[in-house]
Amino acid sequence: MAKGTKAPAQSAEQVIRDALARAATADAMKLKSAKGAEDGLFPNGSSAAVKAAIEQCLSGTPPLLASAGKQGKDELARLTPAGLLRVLDALDEHAVGPAAARVGRGLPADAALDLANEVIGRVPAAVVELEPLVAEWTAKQQAEAGERAKREADRRERERQAVEAMERYKRSLDTRQQNRIAELKRELAALGGKEDPVSPTTPAPRPAERPGPTPAPKDAKEFVRQEARRLVSAWVDAIRLGKKEGQHLLEVVLGNLSAVSQIGEEGEAVSFDPSVHESDGNISRGSPVTITRPGWELTEDGDARYVVAKARVTPGGG
Repeated sequence: MAKGTKAPAQSAEQVIRDALARAATADAMKLKSAKGAEDGLFPNGSSAAVKAAIEQCLSGTPPLLASAGKQGKDELARLTPAGLLRVLDALDEHAVGPAAARVGRGLPADAALDLANEVIGRVPAAVVELEPLVAEWTAKQQAEAGERAKREADRRERERQAVEAMERYKRSLDTRQQNRIAELKRELAALGGKEDPVSPTTPAPRPAERPGPTPAPKDAKEFVRQEARRLVSAWVDAIRLGKKEGQHLLEVVLGNLSAVSQIGEEGEAVSFDPSVHESDGNISRGSPVTITRPGWELTEDGDARYVVAKARVTPGGG
């Protein structure tokens, strides 16, 4: 190239492939290089190709790179399974196995095995590095399946216990109600009054009543919200006090209310949304977080959502 002649600008696709090839060599790397250096996945600068490449890698479907936290002020990124498969044909075959092992170690066993099978199918030499990991991931997969089965059995048992507890609770309410009726009858007799001659099993005729005012929809909506808040507050207290039976009973009650739905699952990795998530610290919208306690919401008229309790989260995804 003649002196003073600029190198042709790279396309976004070239920038992406170079970045993915670098990402395949380490667990995580700086997203952008420092000025005058080449220590990151993408060159320092603000060219259209670099901006487009970063956007495609982080926000594509599926993403080719994932955030890996920060190192000082520098944002880190790591290769995803989709990113590895995208750049597989550009890697030296002896580098494929180690790269797949690094990516696979951060995945659930099912996803890691799928990745290993795909990689070995395309680059057979990678089996040397991946074969012992496949055995490890297979054992992990079986263990995870056993844990899922146990969680499901535990959930069904908790539901059974909750249903039985609810039946006992209803019987207790009926007994208290009958006792209260008997007490009132005794008080009436002591005052010289007489019981209503109408048979207890026959409904008494209702006196004519003037039509009362129809409750305003706003009042009805607020009543439903108040009852939902009361149930969820009791559920939160049960968790705080470690009352497992009460917690599971209330979860069954809430789950049986058609207008009430749970926000997330404990341990679920999500992007932070301040409208349904809360945390003790400051977290930016869209940042990866993990749910530590689900939340609850009401679906109201027109599919409007009313958040009864936000899900509690901590920074960092699974």
